[in-house]
Amino acid sequence: MVSYDKTQKILNDIFNIPISTGTTVNHVTEFTQKAEPVLNEIPFRLQKESVLHFDETGVNVGSQKHWLHTASSAQATYITAHPKRGQVGTDDNGVLTDFGGVAIHDCWQAYFKYENCSHALCNAHLLRELQGVIENTSQGWAVWMADFLRRLKLVVECCRAGDVGGVAGVLS
Repeated sequence: MVSYDKTQKILNDIFNIPISTGTTVNHVTEFTQKAEPVLNEIPFRLQKESVLHFDETGVNVGSQKHWLHTASSAQATYITAHPKRGQVGTDDNGVLTDFGGVAIHDCWQAYFKYENCSHALCNAHLLRELQGVIENTSQGWAVWMADFLRRLKLVVECCRAGDVGGVAGVLS
């Protein structure tokens, strides 16, 4: 997300590496060519996972709005840019179209069009939505639910660590 000119200036000013912008462009081009086989393999490896996280976020590409479509696991993240946010952009990413595991996402309706997988909602997104309900409506159920989700996360962490005492402490 940093221009070639800024990269050249950072390398020179901070690290005292006098390098031309053209050399920086050449290095990026060479790296891109060498990384291509690995980048092409990532979507296929992700499709074999049992659980993946999906999201999209807006970004400016040139002077036009594009969407970064992400698919990620603990081992890898695959990001593609597309001018469309919807299913066309998600299909272009290529991971969710043939994914058969559990897709965790932000409840954006377009994700539910993929029927080849199961769906789960992202707790971080749910907590943000609940915070909005709390701030805008002061509804008690939202406070209870946010607390419940946070405690549930602690229970899972304790279980993964084999900390039975910690589970009891969270639940008390």
